[in-house]
Amino acid sequence: MNRNYPLTLCGFMASGKTATAKALSQVMQTPWVDADAELERSYGSTIATIFKENGEAYFRSIEREIVQELLASNYRIISLGGGALQDDALVDYIKAYSYLIFIKPSFDVIYERLIRSTHRPLLTKELEDADNEEVVKNRLKSLYLGRLQQYEKAHITIDVQESWSAHYVALQILEKLTRDTSA
Repeated sequence: MNRNYPLTLCGFMASGKTATAKALSQVMQTPWVDADAELERSYGSTIATIFKENGEAYFRSIEREIVQELLASNYRIISLGGGALQDDALVDYIKAYSYLIFIKPSFDVIYERLIRSTHRPLLTKELEDADNEEVVKNRLKSLYLGRLQQYEKAHITIDVQESWSAHYVALQILEKLTRDTSA
């Protein structure tokens, strides 16, 4: 694998991909990009609107295009959306042209981050509308477990502890990459 390949971060929503990408960018002094934000910018619409108006299949096809374009760009660090790895062909492509890194906090840490989040309006509404918070938690856990196999295809997995800062996660990634690429 090429040492100059970009770093592509994957993981479930609220796993810390974006914060880690920012921290990696600072440590490595190199540009980073969030694939979801780039998709919204390119298409002039939110992901939720694209899903609602065009369906998931359409969304996944444009997500694939955006990720492939980003891998060919000058960005050295790419943060993926939580569902980007559902496409096996895209997983293979990402792994061929970058280091795929799975940011893996425990589900309980992810869930706590999600329920404290103020920038996930659909989840906030779902939690408010739910008769029982456990139903929402179980649905999210089922989604997480369903995606786990794809995330685990990454070249590197970082088992994130609850107390770790994004900066510390970034340092763990660089340490593991240095170890793995020097072997």
